[in-house]
Amino acid sequence: MTIAIMENLIGEFGAAIGIPDLGTDEDNRCNLMFDDVAVSFELANGGESLFMYSLLGSVPDRDADSFHTAMLHANHLLAATRGSTLSVDAQNNDAVLIREELLESLRLPRLESIVEDFVNIAELWMEHLAAGVVESPAEPQTSEAVLPDGGMLRV
Repeated sequence: MTIAIMENLIGEFGAAIGIPDLGTDEDNRCNLMFDDVAVSFELANGGESLFMYSLLGSVPDRDADSFHTAMLHANHLLAATRGSTLSVDAQNNDAVLIREELLESLRLPRLESIVEDFVNIAELWMEHLAAGVVESPAEPQTSEAVLPDGGMLRV
């Protein structure tokens, strides 16, 4: 059932962005490019959640501690990440942006808004990584709430 919900949502999203035949692969994953940002969508938590994630680039060798501190600062209350979470893939030393949304309550207008915020945050961090800057980038300007699920933090 949850696979069907994700398939339907991805199909609606594809139609909204001009890809009417968008769907998931055999691993229930969908990969899209938004300008230079690759975003993957997949089922998680036994099919109850939709994960979105994007590889941002390698953690800088120089000032890695400062970069990690900047990521933690951006994650604080999810305000500077607009509800997403910055992390590090320790195996490859890559910075990753990830977001989890409960699938059953996710509808197209919310997904469109979430993806837009997600891509904007990913672009900012990718630009910073490419430039070798270790502090947090300026937050994108938007008028919508910064926390997921109507301002409530999930714990």
